[in-house]
Amino acid sequence: MNDFRNRNFLDRLNDAIEGMICVFKEQSNMKLHLLAAIVIFGVGVFVGMKKMELAIVVLTMGLIIFAEMVNSCLEMILDFIRPEYDLHINKIKKALAGSVLFIGAGGFLILYILFSTYIPYSIENGFQKLRGADWHLSFFSLLFVIGIVILTKALFKKGKPLKGGLPSGHSAIAFSIWMIITLITSNLLASTLVLLLAIMISGSRLRSGIHDIWEVILGGVIGALMTLTIFQLFS
Repeated sequence: MNDFRNRNFLDRLNDAIEGMICVFKEQSNMKLHLLAAIVIFGVGVFVGMKKMELAIVVLTMGLIIFAEMVNSCLEMILDFIRPEYDLHINKIKKALAGSVLFIGAGGFLILYILFSTYIPYSIENGFQKLRGADWHLSFFSLLFVIGIVILTKALFKKGKPLKGGLPSGHSAIAFSIWMIITLITSNLLASTLVLLLAIMISGSRLRSGIHDIWEVILGGVIGALMTLTIFQLFS
């Protein structure tokens, strides 16, 4: 203990950097958060955000990543203390995950407020288009994708209709929504943000162990291609 306290600044800095690398290596969701932060910052620079706005983006993404790192560290401590399943430990983990979700939701709202100024596609125009000829295609596409997912699971006899198995329903719906937004808005920024959200949703199914990588990929392909096909045939 004394040796650790008496270490110089350079040694402590090396420990901190190694700790960051360790978390990013062992926690796949941290890689997704880092990738999302880089992409969002890049989009901010691309659309011409002011320096103060970019600083808020960096701070927001930094807080989200920090919260996820703390959550990961506490989960590792809990797993070390009690490797076997424990009801109280499970409640603590859920509370930790909820705190990260709360910070993430707040961060998403901040980013939306910042980016809304630079999105030429207005919400009012979006609702007008959805009230037009495309809304029924959007609704039908989602229903069709859900039906294909359930049918595919029944054919492969893997998982429940709404949980697990081949393909991932969450991934299919997420990428279906991404394709709908892309086709309706024709806006690169809106499409990119929804795509990032779809990737994060798919990644969460992979991290939780509910699906493997191929189930997630197949779900995304089904969602995007089926939606694109319906819009091409009926729009």
